[in-house]
Amino acid sequence: MLAVSYGEAWQPTSACFDALEQLLRQAPDYYFGYLTYDLKNELERLSSQNADGMAFPQMAFFRPQLLVRAQEGKIELLRNELNFRYPEGLEYDSADDKGDDKGDEKGDDKKDENANVKGAELPKLVFKRHLSDEAYLNTVAQIRDDIFAGTVYELNLCMEWSSHHSGLDSLATYLQLNQKTRAPFSAYLKSGVRSLM
Repeated sequence: MLAVSYGEAWQPTSACFDALEQLLRQAPDYYFGYLTYDLKNELERLSSQNADGMAFPQMAFFRPQLLVRAQEGKIELLRNELNFRYPEGLEYDSADDKGDDKGDEKGDDKKDENANVKGAELPKLVFKRHLSDEAYLNTVAQIRDDIFAGTVYELNLCMEWSSHHSGLDSLATYLQLNQKTRAPFSAYLKSGVRSLM
């Protein structure tokens, strides 16, 4: 699925779920976007004091002006408010989705066209951990104490890792990762200067 919009994303700042419900009632349509983890604070009496280096809005959606679906070897244009035209000779080969690189002459041409994605190396990134060994072990000990005391019966400890890489081509990186992992439910979102993979 490809969804494109040149308009501003819809981003409520409070009572996000109520605002989303109202949007869907008033203007039912296709919407694409994301929900962030901290929306849990609107559902229960919870709070988070975690550092937020990304500063994404808690919720953001957009209504596509161009919507294309590729499914079962066919490409379907569901919406075209941008007057998009298929390039001459555009074909969709579902064998690409299955990792079938045998192909005929035409398939070999297609492989050459996509060589910049398939053969490219992922950028070398250095990731930094945001929790020291000591802080991690202290947190695990506290979690164990809470479980033994019956305060909670299960708890997930997440540790953030980050890498700052100015000039990273996020779309090319996403396409390269997807060639390696073939994740069936992967998604890429670009909104202003922010990207999600």
